[in-house]
Amino acid sequence: FSPDGATFPDVSVASVLQSLEFQSSSGTDGDRTFEVSYSDDGGSNFSSSSTQTLTLDTTPPVDVSGITPDLVAGSDTGGSDTDDETNDDTPDVEVDLSSVNSSLVENDVVEVIDASNSDAVVGSYTVQSGDVNTITTQTITLSALSEGSHDLKVRVTDAAGNVGTESTTALSVTVDT
Repeated sequence: FSPDGATFPDVSVASVLQSLEFQSSSGTDGDRTFEVSYSDDGGSNFSSSSTQTLTLDTTPPVDVSGITPDLVAGSDTGGSDTDDETNDDTPDVEVDLSSVNSSLVENDVVEVIDASNSDAVVGSYTVQSGDVNTITTQTITLSALSEGSHDLKVRVTDAAGNVGTESTTALSVTVDT
């Protein structure tokens, strides 16, 4: 084996090859099986004794465009418990997932994002196997929010990193500590 002209006698390919990239001409989701092969300077071809199967997943998770988070009454410390004003910079929000619970998959991540701060993730919940078809309202504690107004939305990211459609309506929360 000799990458870039350097010779590595008695060295396995696995110890030299650190990464492998590929581009698929097929845009469809599904399994792809790979087998590594190489040839020596004499042109003799050799194949590995094992294959690796990877799953291509480009399908976005559930659409939560109709779901808006709600500031939990205990975190809403303004003039009323429904004015969405708080002196708590790590407030709790509730996300009602009952309309989409049959479309959630174990390890989907329900994220609360701050649309007024470049869609920064400010809180999340990872869906457990027992949540599928049963989860209704999930309380999520947010990370420290800065003083001022924050437009909070919900989205779901799946285990493959695909991001679903976020809330169309934001919850506007004012933090005044």
